[in-house]
Amino acid sequence: MAEIRTITPELAQRLLEANTRNRSLNKAAVARYANMMTRNEWRIGSDAICVGTDGTLLNGQHRLNAVILSGIPQTFLFRADVDAEDLKAMDQGNKRIGADIATLLGHKMTRQQSKALRILGSDWSFTATMATPSVDELIALDNEWSPFLGNAVKMISGDKRSLGIPVAAAASALRWPDLKGRQHMIADFFSIMWDNTPASDRATDSRGGDFIPCQFHRYVNQLAREGKQLRTFHQYKLVIVGLYSYINQIKLTNANKLDVTGLAIPAANPFGA
Repeated sequence: MAEIRTITPELAQRLLEANTRNRSLNKAAVARYANMMTRNEWRIGSDAICVGTDGTLLNGQHRLNAVILSGIPQTFLFRADVDAEDLKAMDQGNKRIGADIATLLGHKMTRQQSKALRILGSDWSFTATMATPSVDELIALDNEWSPFLGNAVKMISGDKRSLGIPVAAAASALRWPDLKGRQHMIADFFSIMWDNTPASDRATDSRGGDFIPCQFHRYVNQLAREGKQLRTFHQYKLVIVGLYSYINQIKLTNANKLDVTGLAIPAANPFGA
């Protein structure tokens, strides 16, 4: 039988002493939960802290570690009578992400939107790890970016609409106050980069206007052939640099071959978003 119990950092520490059979700890999840607790955004939820009949902690290690990290007592559902048979059904459901919860709260949001919003909500100085906004932060981001995201999706063709990177990059460009009637170049960039197979003369002529997206096209295909992939936020920043340079017809190099991985990433988003 579940009960409501306040867990202090001291009690959390005692419960974790019996955490002997759990999965590996995800430190990023602990930090995310602790930040929510510090901001007073944590809610009791429906998932109980579970202790087996033999006293072993079975569920809740990340929340308990977050209580310790934040130093703030929290209220949880708590079960101290979990039978071993109950483990077979634990965490087998389809996990809700922020977009699903936002929709439940009455703010309709797709998972595709949330992918782009996570990117747009990340600080430009981040490298591999992107922000993981709370539901309230996700809704605020959606309110801020929704008009730009809607138009960005229309510019990205076919199956690429479900990808966070091109949609976020296009939205970032659309918000740029100096775009001055060059919106069509956003769609052109992604069309050349993904949908068209550049002719060899187009892909090697560094003086040509399509040189930059052609080189990105070649680079993406090369990565695919080699079975390599850059982290999402690094990809986003590279695309932003390429898209900005294409819109402004800035020559990234005088050479006939562009090393995309060697592009200098500016200290801030050139679109200012």
